[in-house]
Amino acid sequence: LIEDLKELEILEAFAESSGKYAVVNAVIEDFTEIALLLLEHNFPLLENPSNNIRTALHQVIMNENEVLTKVLLEKGASVNTPDKKGETAVHAVAALRNPRIFELVMQHQPDLFATNSDGLCTLLSILKKPFVKWKFDMLLKWGINLDVKIQYPKLSTDKVGEFSKITLFEAALREDNIQAAKMILQA
Repeated sequence: LIEDLKELEILEAFAESSGKYAVVNAVIEDFTEIALLLLEHNFPLLENPSNNIRTALHQVIMNENEVLTKVLLEKGASVNTPDKKGETAVHAVAALRNPRIFELVMQHQPDLFATNSDGLCTLLSILKKPFVKWKFDMLLKWGINLDVKIQYPKLSTDKVGEFSKITLFEAALREDNIQAAKMILQA
């Protein structure tokens, strides 16, 4: 009972200082236990528009916090909600070397063709380095069409924001990712 009272006092103090964005603030501060307790006590998962650039889901992914990633997804965080740069959870998870978090995100039907504010799609983020075989295997597992064309910045233009549609193989080559290009050809 004493533990429960202390827990409740901590939650109330944190919630009072953070207002309606208590869960997101706990996530951003990397207070895993507090975030879990707030969610357990049905505090809402509201994104703070004046807060950091990232959403709560982006932040836990970048912290490689598998537990909170899973809980936020279970509580309804969308893998397709963009942050202030227009990046989705797939953009965030693409840079990681954590297959468990990558799979958690992929299980929630991400839009692999969503573009960020620079016009780069999530699938291109996955092709960028560091690219590892398990990422490619997971894309195949989730049924990605390797013949699909994605949006890619035009090479011979001085106009920012001009794009052309190219294949994943061409994108891998342009990204100087020979490993990914070989895997695409061999699949």
